[in-house]
Amino acid sequence: MFNTFAVMGIPSLIAPVAVPEGVRRYALPVMVLATLLYYFITQDRELTVWEGVVLLVVYAAFLANLGTVR
Repeated sequence: MFNTFAVMGIPSLIAPVAVPEGVRRYALPVMVLATLLYYFITQDRELTVWEGVVLLVVYAAFLANLGTVR
C-alpha cells in the first residue's frame, strides 16, 4: 500500500502523471475485481487449492489479455 502511494504520489507532487487509457479501461477494473474476489475467497481465513487455482487462472487471463489492450 505504501509503495503504491509513494511511487505514484510523490512524483505527482512534482508534475502531473499521465495514466494510459489501457490502464484505466482494463487493468484498473480487473485489479479491483481481483481484490474483491480475493476478499470474498478469504472470508474463512483459509485459501484452498481450488481457490488458489481460480486466482491463478484469473491472473493468467489478465496477462494474456494485457497484450491486446491499447
